[in-house]
Amino acid sequence: MNYGSLEVAGYTGFVMNYGSLEVAGYTGFVMTYGSLEVAGYTGFVMNYGSLEVAGYTGFVMNYGSLEVAGYTGFVMTYGSLEVAGIK
Repeated sequence: MNYGSLEVAGYTGFVMNYGSLEVAGYTGFVMTYGSLEVAGYTGFVMNYGSLEVAGYTGFVMNYGSLEVAGYTGFVMTYGSLEVAGIK
C-alpha cells in the first residue's frame, strides 16, 4: 500500500487515494480522513485511531497495524498491506 494505490496479492484494480477508495468490480466506496462510507452499507466510521463498523465490534486500526476481532495476522504499514493466509 502506498499513497496512490493498494495492491492485494491475487487481486487487482484496487486504487486508494486521500479522497476515495475504488475497488475493482465495486463502486461507491468513499473514504475521507473522518469517515468511511460504503455504497449500500451505512455506519462505517473511521478515524486515525480506530475503525468502527456498524454491527461489528473489535476493529482496531492504528498507523502501524490493523487488528480485526476474530481474525489475526493483519498487518498494515505505510508501505504495505499483508493479510494472514494471503501472500
